[in-house]
Amino acid sequence: MDNAPEVAIMPEYMTSVTEPAIEKDDVYYWSDNVRFLVQGKLFRVSRHQFILGSKYFSEKYHLGGGDDEGTTDTVQLDDITAAEFRVFLRIVFPSHTTSTTTSFTKVEWLTILELSVRWHFHDFRKLAIEHLDGSLTGIERIKIGRAAYVPRWVLCGYQSLVMRKADDIGNRTVNTLWIVRYFLTGRKLLDVWDELAWRLSDEVSMLEAEESQRRTVADIKLEAKRAEEERRLEEERRVKAVAEQAERERLEEERARSEEELEAARLLEEESRRGLSVLITHRETEKADRQELSSLQHPETLEVDIPGVSPDVVDILLRKSTAAERKALRKEKMRLARLKKEQEELEASKDEWEAKRAQEERSLEEAAHEANLAAEAEQARLAEEERIAAELRLLEEEECMAAELRLLEEEERMAEEAEQRRVVEEELRLAEAVPPAFGGRGNRGVTRGLGGERGGTRGFGGRGATGGFGGGRGGFGG
Repeated sequence: MDNAPEVAIMPEYMTSVTEPAIEKDDVYYWSDNVRFLVQGKLFRVSRHQFILGSKYFSEKYHLGGGDDEGTTDTVQLDDITAAEFRVFLRIVFPSHTTSTTTSFTKVEWLTILELSVRWHFHDFRKLAIEHLDGSLTGIERIKIGRAAYVPRWVLCGYQSLVMRKADDIGNRTVNTLWIVRYFLTGRKLLDVWDELAWRLSDEVSMLEAEESQRRTVADIKLEAKRAEEERRLEEERRVKAVAEQAERERLEEERARSEEELEAARLLEEESRRGLSVLITHRETEKADRQELSSLQHPETLEVDIPGVSPDVVDILLRKSTAAERKALRKEKMRLARLKKEQEELEASKDEWEAKRAQEERSLEEAAHEANLAAEAEQARLAEEERIAAELRLLEEEECMAAELRLLEEEERMAEEAEQRRVVEEELRLAEAVPPAFGGRGNRGVTRGLGGERGGTRGFGGRGATGGFGGGRGGFGG
């Protein structure tokens, strides 16, 4: 029997079935790796984290795109050591461990901060700042804060240096800190912070502008949320102010309308009083006089003689008329009382609003007064600062003049020494040029005469014998 394996033959109707389409995952499908050359050492890692972490780095070294075939290009990184790049790779590609944190030393965090700032890895920059915060000295905060664009570190560093000298930050900064120290002696640290922020506003503004360019995505979203909240609060305050203004206008209109109604009621009451004046005849005196009936008093019983009308009919008409008038007067009194109450409420509201407005005006006046005092204090401080700056300039000029004088004196001293050396060399040259016939051992005599104990005729400072120009026993006087 043949031992060949059996081959399954598929029916023809099954050969037309196509495989389902395969799609690449958007996050966890990495196209290829990338090679970095640093100080002669070759690194090969995934390019995905570099593309994801920094658009600037990806575009600068052309890491975007790529295909499944890989790439043979090698990215050469200058101005960095292999050890520094290895530290940065540890933060980019954390080792597999059960620990939730990665341990780095202070020097390694500084390396991560420097490279993340240079290559625009904003998330790693923020992480390094969080780990280094609190572990830097004042000078380190200033220097690293300037390099990494962290204005908070710079101000904290200046704040710690206000009470001591700092030669590493420049003479101009030292002078500024000296002025701050002079003005803020014995005051709180918060005042020191505000003073430093004001005097170093140019540097702080530049650092803040650079820092804003290095914000993470989370920071940008948080700032947008805060800005939206501020806009919402501002809109609420505006709507509240408009509502308060409308309420004040409504109260003012109601008060004016109430005053108009009260005035109209008063005029109506006066007109009613004039209309109730009747001719009264007293039985005792039979004299007619005109009395004014008040709307708030009960009228007296009257007797009116009307020719051709029975007295009983007259009494009935008078009683009916009096009852109707009393009812109308009661209604009018109630209406007037209601209007009076409304007017009192409006006046109370008006008084409260006026008191509130007076309080606001007093607050504004106090604020203006405080602003004027602050402006005067600021002018006085600026004048004092100018005076101190002038004194500092004067001291610097005096120091410069003293330094120039010392330099001139040193030059004069050196010139005198050079002249003395020249004279001595000239004397030596002349002494060596004298022939032996003019004094025997003349050279020896002159040599000793310049500083020795033996010489001719005590020549040139020597105590010689009887020789000319320092000669021994010959020559002039030998």
